[in-house]
Amino acid sequence: MRLKQAATLLADKHHNITEVAALTGFTNTTYFSTSFKEMFGISPSAYMERYQNEESGESSENEGDTKNTESNNNRENKGNNDEEKDNTQNKNSQVTSD
Repeated sequence: MRLKQAATLLADKHHNITEVAALTGFTNTTYFSTSFKEMFGISPSAYMERYQNEESGESSENEGDTKNTESNNNRENKGNNDEEKDNTQNKNSQVTSD
């Protein structure tokens, strides 16, 4: 029961983890964090982060998509640079052969 109340307080983001532990009757923050993780499968700080991301419309899945897009863009740019180098080399060979 106390841990469910703690989860609600963490999601509300009005208190930090130490305050939530004290408000729910835990005198030892480490014990609170361990108990929370055992019950919810995630640490209190990760739980707070998850709710912050959901509220702001972000998610870890979107972050992964962004990283993949940046990677693909970098590969495309590298490919374009290689093509430009090839074109320059071709022009230089044509000039020298005349």
